Amino acid sequence: MVHEEEPAETHRYDDVELLEERKKAHIKWIDTPLKDASYGNRYWDQRHEASTVELFFDLYFVANLTTFTANHAIVDIDSLLAYCGFFVIIWATWFQITIHDTRFALDTVYERLCKVLQFIHFVLFALVGANFKPASDPGHEGFGNLRILSVTLCVSRIFLAIQYIVVLGYCRIKLRRELYLPLSLNVVIYLLMAGLYGGIAGGLLHADHIDDARPLYIGWYIGIFLELAGSMAITMIWRTLSFTRTHLHNRMGLLTLIVIGEGAIRVTKTISKVMSRGSLTAEGCLMVFCIILILVFVWTMYFDHHPTGHYGCVRQQLWAVMHLPLNLAIIGVVEGAQQVALVHYMSTNWFYYVDAIQHMCGELHLDGDNLALSLFKMLGHFKFREYLSLMKQVHGIDYSVYEIGHTPGICSVEATQGVQHIAWDPKFPLIQNLTMEFAGGLFLAIDDEDMPPNANPSELLLSSIMTVYIYFWTSVLAILVCFVVMMYLVRRYKADVADYLSIGARFAVVLVACGLLSLYSSESYFDSWLGFISSLAMLPTLVALLLVIIIADRMGSWWSIKRLTKKIARTRLDERDAEIRKARRLMTFDGDSLRPVPTNDPPSRGLSFRNVALT
Repeated sequence: MVHEEEPAETHRYDDVELLEERKKAHIKWIDTPLKDASYGNRYWDQRHEASTVELFFDLYFVANLTTFTANHAIVDIDSLLAYCGFFVIIWATWFQITIHDTRFALDTVYERLCKVLQFIHFVLFALVGANFKPASDPGHEGFGNLRILSVTLCVSRIFLAIQYIVVLGYCRIKLRRELYLPLSLNVVIYLLMAGLYGGIAGGLLHADHIDDARPLYIGWYIGIFLELAGSMAITMIWRTLSFTRTHLHNRMGLLTLIVIGEGAIRVTKTISKVMSRGSLTAEGCLMVFCIILILVFVWTMYFDHHPTGHYGCVRQQLWAVMHLPLNLAIIGVVEGAQQVALVHYMSTNWFYYVDAIQHMCGELHLDGDNLALSLFKMLGHFKFREYLSLMKQVHGIDYSVYEIGHTPGICSVEATQGVQHIAWDPKFPLIQNLTMEFAGGLFLAIDDEDMPPNANPSELLLSSIMTVYIYFWTSVLAILVCFVVMMYLVRRYKADVADYLSIGARFAVVLVACGLLSLYSSESYFDSWLGFISSLAMLPTLVALLLVIIIADRMGSWWSIKRLTKKIARTRLDERDAEIRKARRLMTFDGDSLRPVPTNDPPSRGLSFRNVALT
């Protein structure tokens, strides 16, 4: 059997295609960041969307955020400030890397090695975040954990300076002299900040007490502010280094989506905590549904006003920086929402416990073994014995129930007469001890991560509720203010009814949120805000407020489209009438024919008067 040989041209075409495929798959060792500059090398235009390595880098950011959130319970103002402080540190580092990558990063071996080192930096941040407690005295352990943080910040800034030096070297090769000074200033800024963070690490080495370390902590945030202001000022003065044609808006949008996604992770954890400890209830389902709606509404308000075109160099950079308070506020809302759901769960179980004690002692007047067995049966409803972390509370509860059961007459008619709240009345110290142990077990069963050492969970319960109420509504205010500012920054046209309705609705919700937050400021409203956060109404209230904004945005957009459509149609009709009137003035009658009068005016663009006949 004879096989025909394929033509040589076929092999040649296959080789050409293979060569092109190999060239596309080949990764250079290093390449010039100037090759994709556009508009006569006036703008950086590397790509219009995030690369896979940038998305990979974002995963390390969200991993830090998730780990830190899981390991740090916000129980008081100090823990809240620590949470915000750590978030600012990792966000600022992510942002400084991002503003470099959006302009200069290419897919090369050099860039991939850079990303590996930056991954290591964020892994070190995660190591530090597990024990990030700047407000507490470390004792004999010293400030080693915080020194690691300072050294990591120092090394990351040195590495950023090296990256800018590489860009500066290529600019010298291409004789881009106008970029020498701004790029050199970036290098100087990062080296100065590296020196600052290194000095803080040295200062923490000699700090013996928390009071010695607090001024050094402030140095972190001074450095972050200075490097942020310096890098933004350079891009505002030297517009060649701006982000005009970069994909910065895409990167910031993806980060915000990741932050909102962190809220989705917390929702699943809330479901597992609440639903796994009892049967499926309508209240629990409503709470989870409200959290999902809050996430969806926040996503809608952000991405419905996400910029799609150029709206100004300075405005673009201010819009990007506004994501720091916005992302922090989004975390506060989504984290606070799931904490509110847990507070409602705790309050429901708390009132169940209080009513059961009142019923057993104040109404049935049980005593001895009957009282002890009833208490054990009631406390078994909460399943504390299923968790190893609650063994201390379980032993305390067992001891308290044993003492109550062996105290005759503790719930007699004479002892309980006129007592409204037996569960925490000082006249019943044994029952009061049982209540304290129960409150601690209930608190730890819901949020047992990173409790302060030797702290009484029952004492942290009220403090935690107060802190949640404060930062939840403060975060709502911050989100709305950030959205208003960002809407103004990205607006490219004159404000119309849609803008007025959107901004007006947000300010109206801001006033309502301020009123709800003011309940905490007065002691006379203590019972009001405590009852509000413990009730079922708090999350539905926020859902209703955000729904008002969404409806206002939709109505404003519909109204604006309708008005603009009518205005444009009316304008076109007026222009047509004006052209017709102008054409008639240029015509004269000659018998039955219509002839144009000679004129030096340019002909009308919209009409032709050839072969016009009068009827």
